[in-house]
Formats: sequence, C-alpha cells, structure tokens
Amino acid sequence: MRPVLSLRSYPPHETEHAHDWHQIVVPVDGTMQMRIAGQDGIVDDSSFVIVASQARHRFTTPHHGHFVVLDVPTGAGFFGLPDRLVHQAEEQPFHPLDAGLRHLAHYIAHDAAARARPSDLLDRLGGMLLEAVAERAGGRLRWPPALERAVSLLRHGYDATLTVQQLAVAAGVSVSGLHALFQRWIGMSPGRYLADLRLREAERLIRETRRPLAEISLAVGFSDQSALTRSLRRRRSTTPAALRRGD
Repeated sequence: MRPVLSLRSYPPHETEHAHDWHQIVVPVDGTMQMRIAGQDGIVDDSSFVIVASQARHRFTTPHHGHFVVLDVPTGAGFFGLPDRLVHQAEEQPFHPLDAGLRHLAHYIAHDAAARARPSDLLDRLGGMLLEAVAERAGGRLRWPPALERAVSLLRHGYDATLTVQQLAVAAGVSVSGLHALFQRWIGMSPGRYLADLRLREAERLIRETRRPLAEISLAVGFSDQSALTRSLRRRRSTTPAALRRGD
C-alpha cells in the first residue's frame, strides 16, 4: 500500500473524527484550526500538521480553504511514515512550515487541480512530500530564535501599532535581517504576515460574533472599517457582509 496524495477544499464547517491511517496536512490557502488529543494548533501559512492513526481530532475551517493532504496507510512499509515521526506526532503534531515546503505544496496543488484523475506524477510528488516532511519534522525543524521572537510578538500583538523597526529591535536583528528571515523561512514580508494575521482574526470575529464591524476593525488593528473592507476585497475576494451571511 502506498500513500495517497490529494488536494482538498473544505467549506466553513467543524468536524471531529479519527481514521485508521496517518495524515499529513499542508496548507495552500486558508486556515484550519485543530484540536488533536487535547492540543490546540493552527494549520496556516506558517505551520503544517501530522495526524497519527487513531488520533481523535477536531478541525474547523473559518472560510473556504485548500490543503494538500497525504493519507499514509499504517502498513505502507518503506513508503510509510517512520515510527519515530508517528510517536513524535502523538506528542507534537504541529510543525513550522518553511518556504520550501510551502512552494512544494503549491506545486502539488497546481498539478492536482490540472488533472482529472490520479497520475504517476502525483504518486511521485506524494513521495517527495513525505520525504520533505520527514526531513523537517524528524529533525524538529525550528525557526531561528530571532524569527520565533518576531512571530510570537506579532501573534500576540497583531492589534497594536507595530512598526518593522520595533519588531526588528524586539527580535534582536536589523530591519534587513528581519526581512531576510521572513522571506527565507515563511516566504513573505513581516508586513504581509501581520496583515494576514489581522485578516484571519477579523474573519473569525465577523463570522462568530455580532460585534459591529467598526469595532472589529479597530480591535484587530485596522484604522477603520473601510480599511478592513478594502483588505478583505483585495486579499480574500470577499466582504464583511458576505462573511457575516456565511457566503
């Protein structure tokens, strides 16, 4: 038995289940909030997940998203997930997503979308994805400490007025060094990463609460409701009204 690679689109919903195979989920676009064996995490443009066989997990997609999914049978032998990664996934399922793995996922997604049925190439790409994940997760790939500090500050302070200079000082690097770290490891600028964080939180609040849009805009760091609306149209091709309706 060999791993099965696919591109999946999930509409906004919440599901809880377990399955008899291991699963690797790498994002292409969108966000998936997950709870695996009591651990909470997010699959987004900065992280991917390995779900061990029989691990009960709940996942929610706030809006439509696309994810590259590799189902790995437990009896796949040489083509399977190494035992050390299975045991590791039971304790730490979430892993940092670097630019190289993100580019591979996007290539797989493009190829899968262009084909009406599975191909030998997709089979080989599944092997490449498994090898890339094993290399990263097996070595417990970690972002450099400076990038960890910067990302942590952004995730906890996305609603504040942060400049790139302030972020660089907090991370202990120069502004150019900070940009280089983000581009190499995450594949985008600090400003783009912050904008995506703010948009994801805004989308969640619009969908899950009845708070006024002007209040949500300020709460997540936008200057006003118009700025939030423009950003949603430009980056997500949607509007606050459509999100609130559940479109």
